[in-house]
Amino acid sequence: MQHYILNDLRHPVTLDQNARILELEGIVARLERELDAACHSDVFGCLNRAGLLRTLERLDLTGLACVYWDLDDLKVYNDLYGKPGVNDRVKAAITARDIDFVAGQVFSGDEFSAFPFEADAEPFADRLLKELHARGLSATFAVFRPLPNETAHEVLARGERMIKAFKQIGKGRVYTTGVARYQQGE
Repeated sequence: MQHYILNDLRHPVTLDQNARILELEGIVARLERELDAACHSDVFGCLNRAGLLRTLERLDLTGLACVYWDLDDLKVYNDLYGKPGVNDRVKAAITARDIDFVAGQVFSGDEFSAFPFEADAEPFADRLLKELHARGLSATFAVFRPLPNETAHEVLARGERMIKAFKQIGKGRVYTTGVARYQQGE
């Protein structure tokens, strides 16, 4: 005698089929947990590049700004504080926040981006630069609005290009549409 039960879709399935469905659901849940873990940087307490891109691809970027930053003179800081010391300082600065945003490590351990609401972007960048300065670090920031229909990859690539150009002008500043808003040491 076959025993049938109704699954969530209200289709009759056998007990064997139901056991297999439950097994597969468990596998999917485990894989989702592993993917989430693979998308997070425990070192910095934020998403890594894969996690950031995965998250941004599911978000509507309308009303958000990109705050892209790159630590200045990373080698000097690594020599001065050691890599773990630099990582701890960056993590402390990133996690000392008072506004909501999605943040992630973009490349290696010195390029990051955050996506706060547009109105919060400049104050966020100013505050983060001050947090980094208080911890003996400096960074260059680019604050800009994602373009309509621009993909997450394109936004991050544009941020990287902007940072390279801005660092030629001067490090340790927040740039918004090409204007230095904060001088190091102010």
